[in-house]
Amino acid sequence: KVDPGRFEVHFNLGSLYYMEGKFGKAREALERARSIRPDSPAVLYYLGLVYEKEGEISRAIKCYRLASERAEGPLKKAVQMRAAALMGGY
Repeated sequence: KVDPGRFEVHFNLGSLYYMEGKFGKAREALERARSIRPDSPAVLYYLGLVYEKEGEISRAIKCYRLASERAEGPLKKAVQMRAAALMGGY
């Protein structure tokens, strides 16, 4: 049984579900992770990826913008590139 307060478990499940193409399950797990650590740039980035795959572009952009404000280094660059691509920058 998954401990509902374990951020890492929910984040890892969410990213695994995303990689397997199970976007609904990924979104659920990532939202649980976000409820524990709402400012995690990695969670916001993966949620953006999930929303993008589900066709919810405005939600994806919002997640990418929030992630960009909190991220550093390579993650910040990846987030900015995804947001720019969705907004027609690439």
